[in-house]
Amino acid sequence: LLIIAGIGVQLLPGVARASTAADELPWAMLFVSAQLPVALAAILQEQAFQSVPVNVFQMMFWASTTQFLLLLVLAPLDMVPYLGDASSAEGFWDNLATAWEHTAEGDAGSVLLA
Repeated sequence: LLIIAGIGVQLLPGVARASTAADELPWAMLFVSAQLPVALAAILQEQAFQSVPVNVFQMMFWASTTQFLLLLVLAPLDMVPYLGDASSAEGFWDNLATAWEHTAEGDAGSVLLA
């Protein structure tokens, strides 16, 4: 029930606007569907916590380490034409530097909402 409510909250801004473009619906559905694996992983994680004693700090360490290594492996996909928005390795590093600047200045959220 909570997951369904979360999906509704995610779609609510697009539904509330009267001028919602027809091409926004596929993107909204893509982002909604991306939340389902995360929700299922959270459910499995809670089940694991109930059945087996888990060291939470160790789990957080391995989850963060895995995410970082996956980022390192998948980051070059940003340079693939029509998949990423960098056209070269230099463009990739420029994008990374810009993202870091926005994060360091604390305005990364405002860039996403612009």
